Amino acid sequence: LKYSRQAAEGGEPEGYYQLALLYLYGDGVEQSYPEAVRYLELANTPSAWNALGVIAQQGYRGEADLAAAAEWYRRAAEAGLPVAQCNYAACLFSGSGVAADRGAAMEWFEKAWRNGDSTAGEWLGMIYLKGLGVPVDRGKAQEYLQCSGTELEELARRPVNN
Repeated sequence: LKYSRQAAEGGEPEGYYQLALLYLYGDGVEQSYPEAVRYLELANTPSAWNALGVIAQQGYRGEADLAAAAEWYRRAAEAGLPVAQCNYAACLFSGSGVAADRGAAMEWFEKAWRNGDSTAGEWLGMIYLKGLGVPVDRGKAQEYLQCSGTELEELARRPVNN
């Protein structure tokens, strides 16, 4: 807490971001979504934008704002943050806050996966395993799932929420 406050007082984006997380989770401070948002906006980094997307999507400040969430994710994704690339792809895939565009979603999932996001590998594995807008391809599904640590048969049993 002390380092985060000092760094934030010094105007360091990482300090603002770390302080925001403390307020977001109530870690050492009283939980406060408005304070978390304030510090995330001051941080103004891809990680902060992704966190703002999560806050908007989950409705931590009231009702969920899916369009705002998708926009925060897009901004962070375009800046190269793999988790945001996956989050934005999920929005595009399901039409959550943006018009559904499975082609663009696949491109973002691929980019996130290549950048090391294992959740994107699970998404791609599910998409190819279930044939969601693509031909069923268990080989491709297995390729993506190997990197994510998810077993093909485990994923095959999961329901599809598209």
